[in-house]
Amino acid sequence: MKIALLSTSYLESFYKKELKELDLADIIDVYVYYTYEHVVDLYRQISEQYDGILAGGTAPMRIIQKSYPKHKPMRNIECGISNFYREITRVIFEYQDFTLQYGYFDFCDVMCPDNAKSLIEKMKQGKFEEWFEKNQEFINQVPPNEIWDSLETKRNKHIELWKSGTVKYTLSRRSLIVPDLLKAGVNCRFVNCNQDDILKSSELLMHDITIQNLKKNRPAVIDIKPYPNTEENRQKIQKCLMSYSKKYLCDFLQEDQDDFIQVFTNHHSVEKLTCDFQTCTLKTYLEEKCDFRVSIGYGLGESLQDAVSNSLYALKESMNTVDYNSYLINVKKNKIGLFGDGRLVAFSSDVSPQILNLAEETGLSTLTIQKILKAKEILGDTDFTSQDLADILHITLRSANRMLDNMVRYHMAALLYHRQKGTKGRPQKVYRIIHE
Repeated sequence: MKIALLSTSYLESFYKKELKELDLADIIDVYVYYTYEHVVDLYRQISEQYDGILAGGTAPMRIIQKSYPKHKPMRNIECGISNFYREITRVIFEYQDFTLQYGYFDFCDVMCPDNAKSLIEKMKQGKFEEWFEKNQEFINQVPPNEIWDSLETKRNKHIELWKSGTVKYTLSRRSLIVPDLLKAGVNCRFVNCNQDDILKSSELLMHDITIQNLKKNRPAVIDIKPYPNTEENRQKIQKCLMSYSKKYLCDFLQEDQDDFIQVFTNHHSVEKLTCDFQTCTLKTYLEEKCDFRVSIGYGLGESLQDAVSNSLYALKESMNTVDYNSYLINVKKNKIGLFGDGRLVAFSSDVSPQILNLAEETGLSTLTIQKILKAKEILGDTDFTSQDLADILHITLRSANRMLDNMVRYHMAALLYHRQKGTKGRPQKVYRIIHE
């Protein structure tokens, strides 16, 4: 995955430094634009080389989206409220400006004391966060052409207020104009983002890119549930998944769904890590690394919605087995047990007329009939116990006993005799399948 970050010259060195510290420099390349006209042209030149675009602010992102409605996945680096608190607090104490009457803030155009509902009043009332969110909503609704046109107005206002002596400092969120302001002698401070903002925006963009690729490349979803199901154990799984994806070169995007971990990937990755749908290397890896049991359900689909639905069904099946064996539901809704013992146990939603007739005659579900036929295929004429049946179908002993009761009732199996194993314990019932 490759991402282009579009930055002004003022922030270029800052972004390169932060990306290096975040270990994202190999994924994200920084490009510099000098005007809004240039950022549109820059996008046109480089967009085909990248999976997604990260913009240094709302303005360049909105302007590109306006110019290219069918754009690549795109996010802007949102500056969190903590950065505004930080800069406002600094100027309050540095200039002893506890009413903010000597500052100009171009991100809200509140010129204290000209505005009765000043920023400091919102802070005193504990409503700054509420104001901040509303202000962000307003900015996001401003048409791109107004954002574009307002740049020169903002620049001139900073300079005019400074030269008139009305303000002692200014705060800005428009990095394109900061070099000009500093050159004009304005005591301007830029409200910059931090590492958390960059990381969060990058992760959101990677999520968007992955989801888009999944929609194009046949999606797959893996649901994983630990035992015991605690937040600590889910976090362990998430860390192990990162190592696993690097080791096996699989594209994983993971999300914590509170009750389980959900992994978004593609058909090819699932085929590879299940050894062509025969076993579950992921289960082995996680249980060895984490030292607790896990249930895993794989879902394949032509659409992401189908893959999610299939993975949930597969996870439910895994949770119902005695050893939490992994299951996979494929595009055709076939259920496949990933047991890795050379005996592929698969059940289909597209059942034959024979199975439908048997289900109608006995009142058993088509899935139960398929399990009985699969047991017959594996056992043949061999005598067996309920434990043998449980081992073959990877179901609980209780489920095997219930199934055998039905098989005997509908003359699909016969109880041959009781076998005493050792001198203690109850004798075992020995059966043979008689259904043709």
